[in-house]
Amino acid sequence: MAVTLKNKLLIAYKKLVGKSHTNSQFDDVNESIASSIQIGADKVFGETIPESPSTILYDITDDVVERIDFELEPLLLSQYTANGSVNGGIEDDGDGAPNLGDFSSGYHAYVLRLPSDYESNSSNPRKGTSQFLNNQQLSGSKRLQLIPSTYGINYIPSVSHAGGIISPLDEENYHVDTFSGILFIQDIDRIPTKVSGYLYIGRYTDEKVTVETGSFGTFEATTVSASTYINLPELERVITNKNYSLSTTERAIFVTNEASSSITVTLPNAASAESREYHITKADSRTGFVLIVPKNSELVNGKTQFGLHGPYQSVTLITDGTDWYVF
Repeated sequence: MAVTLKNKLLIAYKKLVGKSHTNSQFDDVNESIASSIQIGADKVFGETIPESPSTILYDITDDVVERIDFELEPLLLSQYTANGSVNGGIEDDGDGAPNLGDFSSGYHAYVLRLPSDYESNSSNPRKGTSQFLNNQQLSGSKRLQLIPSTYGINYIPSVSHAGGIISPLDEENYHVDTFSGILFIQDIDRIPTKVSGYLYIGRYTDEKVTVETGSFGTFEATTVSASTYINLPELERVITNKNYSLSTTERAIFVTNEASSSITVTLPNAASAESREYHITKADSRTGFVLIVPKNSELVNGKTQFGLHGPYQSVTLITDGTDWYVF
């Protein structure tokens, strides 16, 4: 025999509110043993989510969230008839959708994926690397998550069809799982074409802990291209031979200068990078130097810029949220 549907629902609900299921007659307030949902550090946001993200498509706010219109791919296994009942009276069509009537089998679930032209339009510094790729599905990616509405009403995802937005008050009734990247449509009428929301592009907790304990791993890069990520385990890092703007999620940059002129490395906005360390290295013995420049009117040790002139010279910088200081 299997666990009954009632007990399955009680187990799931009580776990969500932090309680263990010990008695089918108990409500959550009657349960005395605590429980929780277990999740690894590689799936927990490590950056502060901004309260007022930009509403402009592909705009990035605080180097943490990016506004995206996600494309949809129907799940073959989600087809069923939106009427009748199963499992002892649980209605497939929810509230019955009285003005929509009964519908034949259709897709009730869709996988969200990055747009087919994401790499061409996004300003994400990691586009084209890791999982920030054209047509990449969010489901199963581990590192691609939407920001849930628990962070504010600005993060409520919107669902559209060919003629416009499907309102949460419309009879289709839908749910967007921001962790798995799955759209569920309860009552099918208008076919959804996209979901608009915010993609998390910041560091996860496992990356953040590694950086703050100063674990930099082993430098294993053998070739240098214009902008290539290199193998420093668990740390956002880049190696470049051209002007580069650091994001708040990157922590180490290695600059090679094949010319006699300077290469400029622009620091992130100090207010969004407070108390974080950034490591910059001139990774060659040539005469060209590296110029480190803060944004706006911010200063580095009281000056508008800081230079690396000697072979393999490096520097660590930290900000108090207003200006930058060299360690």
